Amino acid sequence: MSNLDNLPKIDIEVSNVDENNKGFFLKIDTYTLKAKYDNGAESGAFGFDLIRRRKSQDASAIIPYFVDENGVTNVYLRSCLRPAIGLKSMPAGSRVSSSANIWEIAAGVIEHGETPLATAKRELREEIGFDSKGLSFVQLGLPFYTSPGLSGEELYVFAVEVDPSKRLEPSLDGGEMEKRGVIQTIFLEDTLNHIRYGEIKDAKSEIGLRRLQDIRS
Repeated sequence: MSNLDNLPKIDIEVSNVDENNKGFFLKIDTYTLKAKYDNGAESGAFGFDLIRRRKSQDASAIIPYFVDENGVTNVYLRSCLRPAIGLKSMPAGSRVSSSANIWEIAAGVIEHGETPLATAKRELREEIGFDSKGLSFVQLGLPFYTSPGLSGEELYVFAVEVDPSKRLEPSLDGGEMEKRGVIQTIFLEDTLNHIRYGEIKDAKSEIGLRRLQDIRS
């Protein structure tokens, strides 16, 4: 494997910050910044909008799977209402969008006092319906930045083998966006084709499913 060069060292100096606390789940902080380089030079001032979650900066995802009677690995996906997708495609002047539902792996924000693994266990019960007691969880690689152009959020991905007969009704988190979620099992190897043809378009889901495929193939 070829090596990556060392990244050039660039520090950030904050000249001013304007905090916006009006969002439901997120806040946008508008910064005036300067980049400071390792040779002593610095950039001119520039603006940057940083999106932060109100509860937490990071998140965890969980992929429950089982091996069927034919030895094939199946995974659980969940439909997720994502208003940003519907709003993006909404025709000018309209107040109703086309479908804002997509397939994803289960995930949620790491709440105060939780570890990434504790969050994965909570989301397994809330979004898919499995109790985590007695199950063995595997972290799929290191956490990654989900959208570094906008946010510093890092996402952890875990996998866990489950017994399909023990799945309960998902407890959900009480929010409106989770109420009509649909849960589906699908062959792990087939998810890669659905990714390839744009039927699974969520980035964390693609990364997680590919990582699981790596250790299950």
